[in-house]
Amino acid sequence: MDDEVAAILRRADALKAARANFDWHWQEVADFVLPSREFTRSTSPGTKRTARIFNTAPVLACEQLAGGLHGMLTSPALRWFSLRVWDAGLAQDDEAKAWFADATDRLYEHFNSQVAGFATAAHEFYLDIAAFGTAVMYVPDLGRAGAGYRAVPLAECFVSEGAGGRIDTVFRCWKWPVRNVVETWPDTAGADLKKRATEKPDELLDLIHAVEPRRPGEKGTAWTSTYLVRAPQIVLERGGYRDFPFVVARWTKRSGEIYGCGAGMNALPDVKLLNKIEETALRAGQKVVDPPLMVPDDGFLNPLDTRPGGVNVFRAGMVGENDRIMPMQTGARPDLGEKMADRAEARVKSTFYADWMNLPRQPNMTATEVIQRRDEMLRLMGPMVSRLTAEMLAPIIERSFRIHFENGLFAPIPRHLAGAEWRVEYLSPLAISQKSNDADAVLRWFTVASQMAAVDPTVLDAMDMGEASRFLADRYNAPPSIMRSREEAAARGAARDQMAQQAAEAQQAETMARTVKTGAQAVGELAGAAAEAPAGA
Repeated sequence: MDDEVAAILRRADALKAARANFDWHWQEVADFVLPSREFTRSTSPGTKRTARIFNTAPVLACEQLAGGLHGMLTSPALRWFSLRVWDAGLAQDDEAKAWFADATDRLYEHFNSQVAGFATAAHEFYLDIAAFGTAVMYVPDLGRAGAGYRAVPLAECFVSEGAGGRIDTVFRCWKWPVRNVVETWPDTAGADLKKRATEKPDELLDLIHAVEPRRPGEKGTAWTSTYLVRAPQIVLERGGYRDFPFVVARWTKRSGEIYGCGAGMNALPDVKLLNKIEETALRAGQKVVDPPLMVPDDGFLNPLDTRPGGVNVFRAGMVGENDRIMPMQTGARPDLGEKMADRAEARVKSTFYADWMNLPRQPNMTATEVIQRRDEMLRLMGPMVSRLTAEMLAPIIERSFRIHFENGLFAPIPRHLAGAEWRVEYLSPLAISQKSNDADAVLRWFTVASQMAAVDPTVLDAMDMGEASRFLADRYNAPPSIMRSREEAAARGAARDQMAQQAAEAQQAETMARTVKTGAQAVGELAGAAAEAPAGA
């Protein structure tokens, strides 16, 4: 075993040991909120994992939060980002805008394609974020197929932060069938693994994928990448990445900790209370619907049986002369359990922001009121998804852009854009609601100015309708294809003015001709009248 492999194994074990407390915490969250995940145990495929759940409201709340984040940030049906050039001068260049608009369209097409698998990976990512506060996605370079997107189970990933507080190291430890290992790395798997792949193709091997920053002074890419089998210790692949291939995001982060804290972790006390209340209420309800029976006899023969449908024998004559079989009156109040469960469920839903995800439904709401309420809810969610924007959306778009650019999947870039810096403008419903304040201010100004123009029309001279239209188009994310360039708009305006001038000149000429004709006709009439007049008149 070489020193590099030994160092990777030591660090993998150290990172795993450092996360032990989180694993136990996350496992408890998974038991009640996201039973499809496992951290401290491994069950056989198909095993029922909901045995401890008596109320599914936390499970549904987690799925609702994940779905809401998907719809607000990366909805397949909406444009949620746009690529722009940083330079202010180039930003107004029509050729630059056209190229970046085309690049944006190509990335959208890729994100929504089945080959990329982004929608599926994003949904799994949001589920982990909602429940555990930390999620991991791997973005590999698939060559001419573009970027790939794979949600990696959080249980398999152990991470570390760099000096700037960003995750820059991921050690993924997982099990894989030996036949898959041999198929993926046929040249380095070795004769022993190839033999095992033939004899026991589904035997599982422990694999490690270590991605960490290259040490200062070492030559090569910014990040090193090593695939190896833990036992037997075989290095399958050594390589590197120019940029970090993993996307690791945290919902919120406690000071001094690396892993995040999600809504599921915050709601865990109420989640466990809700399940206990529900379990107790079910037992109490069973006793009311199917109560224990009191049966007369010479005396109690056994201890009291308070199970639903249980039989208790009592001494004859204890309840009167007419002994009979009757239900045991326990005085249970199942309705109190329901009220307690409702309060706990409301707190759980509030912790998962269900009251923010769902707009209040009131009768006779106008369209304007609905829009205002939606924007208010989205703005309230702003601080909670700002970290997702920085740690998820930005890295995904930046790496996808680089992969597509380097594989020639964009149109040829104009010469004057070579080396130009670009930026991402987020166009999700959340971003739109935050930007719409400026647009609303312009529209309110138009309304007031229009009212003032009824008194003094010169007020309208202060309005530049063309620039106002472009400003509103930018704030409402109108596609660039429907906007004419300033040069084209100016040319159309000049042509319109020329046509208006020609029409005015033609009208003036026609008016002058009509005047001349009328004048000549009048002179003729006067001459005729003078000729007909008697001499000396």
